[in-house]
Amino acid sequence: MAKINFKRLTDELCQKKKGHSFQLFSINIYQRDILMSQETRSVIISSFEEMQDGYFKSSTTSSYTGDVEGMGAMHNLDIFEELIKEIEISVLEYLRSFSKMSDKLQVYHQKSWPVFLKSGTSVDSHHHSNSDLSAVYYFDVPEGSGGELIFYSPIDLGLPSNSTGVDFWKNKFCVNGIKPYTGLLVIFPSSIKHEVRKYTGKKQRVSFSFDFTLTASTDLGSGQIENLPPSINHWRAFQT
Repeated sequence: MAKINFKRLTDELCQKKKGHSFQLFSINIYQRDILMSQETRSVIISSFEEMQDGYFKSSTTSSYTGDVEGMGAMHNLDIFEELIKEIEISVLEYLRSFSKMSDKLQVYHQKSWPVFLKSGTSVDSHHHSNSDLSAVYYFDVPEGSGGELIFYSPIDLGLPSNSTGVDFWKNKFCVNGIKPYTGLLVIFPSSIKHEVRKYTGKKQRVSFSFDFTLTASTDLGSGQIENLPPSINHWRAFQT
């Protein structure tokens, strides 16, 4: 028979009688440092120089987002193999931290792209509706202020009101921020709204973004998990 801690139960009952507040609907965000070898960093930097020169000479914008500029599959490039391996380890560790069925999943690299931020630029609030999990790896974060990664809670705080005189009755968003630094990896649900605050560093900031899609593993076939799509090995493209 399980041993019951009566003191703890009594304390909890007393607390409930008094009334108390607590946090609800927590969201798992994963952080880890990944330090790349200097040799790998040098190869990546060299490969980007020509691409950036061509882009910035022909564009009036001051930042580069690879997924809409023809570079959205970095995970297929050999120069990223070392980083991709560490990211895959991290994604699986993240899933295991809150899921008992992680061994029944297959995770796919869907998109991956570089983001070059110039001083004075930011990224507007958005979410990634195309994927299940997303990640950002900060390849090079020069000294400077701003550029925080901001997450918005999916839950509105407060109660709706049309009154302008009672602020606390209005809907409010709860936000949380992460200060990036070189070597930081952040993994989060793609559906959570996020943005990048204005970056004011003097040198260009380089980060890599990733989108992942989850399906059931190939071994489970096409019909053993209801709320996940089967492995793409069981899919069929239209022939017409």
